[in-house]
Amino acid sequence: MLEAIGQFGRSLKGPSPYEMSGSFLEKRKEQVMDGFKEHKESWELTGCSIMTDAWTDRKGRGVMNLVVHSAHGVLFLDSVECSGDRKDGKYIFELVDRYIEEIGEQHVVQVVTDNASVNTTAASLLTAKRPSIFWNGCAAHCLDLMLEDIGKLGPVEETIANARQVTVFLYAHTRVLDLMRKFLNRDLVRSGVTRFATAYLNLKSLLDNKKELVRLFKSDEMEQLGYLKQAKGKKASKVIRSETFWKNVDIAVNYFEPLANVLRRMDSDVPSMGFFHGLMLEAKKEISQRFDNDKSRFIEVWDIIDKRWDNKLKTPLHLAGYYLNPYYYYPNKQEIESDGSFRAAKWWLNHGTSTPNLRKLAARILSLTCSSLACERNWSVFEQVHTKKRNRLLHERMRDLVFVKFNSKLRNKRENKGRDPIEKEVDDVVADGDNEFITGVVPSSSEMDQQCAKESQQHTTPQAPAPAKRKRPVHTKKRKVRSLQSLMRNAPVHPEAPSSDSEDCDDGIPMHTSDSDKLPSPSPYVSETDD
Repeated sequence: MLEAIGQFGRSLKGPSPYEMSGSFLEKRKEQVMDGFKEHKESWELTGCSIMTDAWTDRKGRGVMNLVVHSAHGVLFLDSVECSGDRKDGKYIFELVDRYIEEIGEQHVVQVVTDNASVNTTAASLLTAKRPSIFWNGCAAHCLDLMLEDIGKLGPVEETIANARQVTVFLYAHTRVLDLMRKFLNRDLVRSGVTRFATAYLNLKSLLDNKKELVRLFKSDEMEQLGYLKQAKGKKASKVIRSETFWKNVDIAVNYFEPLANVLRRMDSDVPSMGFFHGLMLEAKKEISQRFDNDKSRFIEVWDIIDKRWDNKLKTPLHLAGYYLNPYYYYPNKQEIESDGSFRAAKWWLNHGTSTPNLRKLAARILSLTCSSLACERNWSVFEQVHTKKRNRLLHERMRDLVFVKFNSKLRNKRENKGRDPIEKEVDDVVADGDNEFITGVVPSSSEMDQQCAKESQQHTTPQAPAPAKRKRPVHTKKRKVRSLQSLMRNAPVHPEAPSSDSEDCDDGIPMHTSDSDKLPSPSPYVSETDD
């Protein structure tokens, strides 16, 4: 395009703002809608899922998104401005029901949202009117809350805080950052789609680059820069040189990674209903194996998983997907994978001719998603379209711009199969102001606190300012540290890094537990006093 403009010369007259926001936008919108044909064919063949989520924009306007998922992929359907409406269960039900009518009730298998109380009310209203349609919670959201609960365990939280000291130090100085990139040949910090996905990705990155980081902090080049003589440099160096820290990072990764792998599958646009239950069983089994099947070393994490899994995601639809998936139904998995039959919906379409009704049911269930993150993901698109410089956009025009941009983004995403679904796409990780492993700024309230607030006052009023920072209840942390340490004990320790228990982190989280917490116990985690 730029080459064609250059060949035309200086006399080329560009389109006016009115053309860009008028006829050009309408033409581009029509081109996007022309690509809906394959989506609609997929809806008719194997059914679809409707996702919805709410948001408050920069001007305090309430917006609700509606997205459709099918075996063909994700399609952004519409957004509705609802600033003047009370967004209770009845409102959400009526909105979703209207789009079910437009798509066709016979094509819609389920609605997927988060687990806010208003959505629970909407689900009961939909069940009463359309009993053949399910209303399920978002598996990816539930998995992220599991990761968050694990991240709140005392030793895990302490390990994350220590890791954050290292990354913040490395990225705070341009010369140190340049030297680090020379030693690693890559960036160390990674940005996840959620806070605790970010925590896992960065702990994993630290573990993968352990040798290079140890070499970096022992190098003459780092010593000559002089930053290791400063307080933050001393603390970061102390963490890196501590073998105890690396053992605890490994333990935290062993807690996080099996669930993160499930989250990767749930956060992709590939149908996942037939795999979720089986993947969760395998994740629990993998956690057990990583700790040599010593139940005392992982039982607390299993309890966290079961609490949320049993409460929200062991529905008839999830269990039916597990039962109907030949990958799990038949014991010989390698044989199934070798002939391509592990794609369960395809298997039923090819081999289910002897049971046509069951084949149709299986294909519809196994073509479903378990996550509504595709709906939540487009809030970033709204932010890009509705910036401070363009905040006078009417909702109708903003909706059209998002419709074009987000559907184009979804098409490009389908073509980019190599990206990690739980890693956020950023041009430069250093510029990611939300990444606490860069900024060192820990959110004043956890995602769990935000979710609880969302469930109690789900969009009944325009979004209020963020609450004042609340003090973390100290007794809760101590109790969790003791409970975990009381379960685990004989982890092997190599006395390679002496340390001082009197030194604290800059973010207010102590590097080591207090003396009252250093109790001998059967813990997979080890404390510095063990070295």
